[in-house]
Amino acid sequence: MTGAPHDARSAWGATLGLGLGFAAAAAWIAWATWQGPPADGSRALVMGGLAALVALYLGSAWGVARGRLRLSVAQIALVALAPRLILAIGSFPHLSDDVWRYMWDGHVQTAGRLNPYSLAPAAEALVPLHTDFWSLINHAEVPTIYPPAAQLVFAAVMGLGGGLIGMRLVMVAGEFAALGAVWRLAGRGEQLSAPRRGLVTALLLWNPLMIMEFSASGHLDVLAMTTLTWGVALVVPRRRKREGVLMSEAPRSWWSWLGAGALVGLSASFKLLGAVALAPLAVWAWWPRGVWGGEVEGTRAAARGRAALRGALVTVGFAATAAATAAPYVTPVVFGESGSFSKGLSTYARKWQANDGVFAVALEVEERVLATVPDRPDGRRPWWRFESLRETFEAIGMTHLHEGQEVASTAFGGVELAAAVVKLLVALALALVLLLLLHQRVEPDRVVLVMLAALLLMAPTVHPWYVAWLVPLAVAQSPRARALVAWSLLVLLIYADVVVGGTVVLRLVEYGVVLPYAAFQAWRALIDPEPIGVERP
Repeated sequence: MTGAPHDARSAWGATLGLGLGFAAAAAWIAWATWQGPPADGSRALVMGGLAALVALYLGSAWGVARGRLRLSVAQIALVALAPRLILAIGSFPHLSDDVWRYMWDGHVQTAGRLNPYSLAPAAEALVPLHTDFWSLINHAEVPTIYPPAAQLVFAAVMGLGGGLIGMRLVMVAGEFAALGAVWRLAGRGEQLSAPRRGLVTALLLWNPLMIMEFSASGHLDVLAMTTLTWGVALVVPRRRKREGVLMSEAPRSWWSWLGAGALVGLSASFKLLGAVALAPLAVWAWWPRGVWGGEVEGTRAAARGRAALRGALVTVGFAATAAATAAPYVTPVVFGESGSFSKGLSTYARKWQANDGVFAVALEVEERVLATVPDRPDGRRPWWRFESLRETFEAIGMTHLHEGQEVASTAFGGVELAAAVVKLLVALALALVLLLLLHQRVEPDRVVLVMLAALLLMAPTVHPWYVAWLVPLAVAQSPRARALVAWSLLVLLIYADVVVGGTVVLRLVEYGVVLPYAAFQAWRALIDPEPIGVERP
């Protein structure tokens, strides 16, 4: 009779110890962020705190996985909450300055009643709206790139006077909101055992990347990540054995498919990366091998009709949510003028490149090929022009300022053309990955995870907070698939660029040593060798 109270005291003692450890590391980071610019040595101090968080994460997660650290979900959540509150309330945005742009976009909507897509922060017309944080906005000459649902959140937070702390706390709430979806994915529709529920929760909430990017930097990706995870979780198939065959039974409710599409649409309206999940969900709903491969509750024609309806519901839900969130900004109803975020987004797509892996290698090869093209007679490097596509480029926002006028960017230098070609090849590679996964009857949550990982591996810009998208989907999978979580720790190395004086070595470690092994293990786990029959309503 004395065992249970002793175990309870031991669990609360471990909770207190871990909570103090995570809180101490967070407090160190918070203090370090106020010690000056990164180049002045404060980045090294921050990296020391990050190293402590990584060590705590690895040690405590190992203890939970081995059963040596038995904490309830509530205790795990309390440990996770401590560092988040310290960083959200007490730190200065040190690793990223995106949150100032969020606040500015919300400010111009609430204080100025202006469409955030109309003018860049540096526009002279916005001088009367300048705030004490205006000078901290990054790339103030570029119009905002954040989609409509994000703008609604920015306006709500700033309208309620939330400011920096309020913005961060919204993101922290978004993290905890993902828990239910992760449990649902991990259980495949069944109730999770307490130890497994605790492990999944710890792997998600104690992750240092999640702690830093959402509570300290306040990145809105957490809202897109959470809604995407919930969208996938709504249609996660339930696995069960039937006559010795592993069956994958999809949800029978039409509302599940409509809701999945709506949530993925909301995710894309927070951050466009969320749109990656639309094709896997919609196509998986009616894919011939999965749906039409056998007789399912009636004639094959009836099964095809039900499958087509599921795919249509996903697509309609996505489109309806995206349109509803965009309406205040693309029509003049609210602000008296319409706007478009394609200008800022096209600038980002054409010019941004950071922490890229496969893309950097492919771009180098393409540039070397184009370098073999002879120079022009005047000695200048050649340019490739696509004047016939001028109207198309203008429609999608591929423009630049010339003598005070917006003109289509129809001319490409060698580097620009190489980047465009590589991006096209990346898109084709992703399409092939999607077809392969669906052909192998891989279930939708695993398809989305592999698609996200493949996109990030080949993308021109891979900020650390982009990798956080993988964590909820990865921790819900088998232990081998969780190897992708290693990337969320490796990507933190990029923040040490100021300390080591460059990023080449850091990227070699990130992409060339551990990540290939992690990706290989995850791929083996995700492409299930055991045949899965698909049973559909």
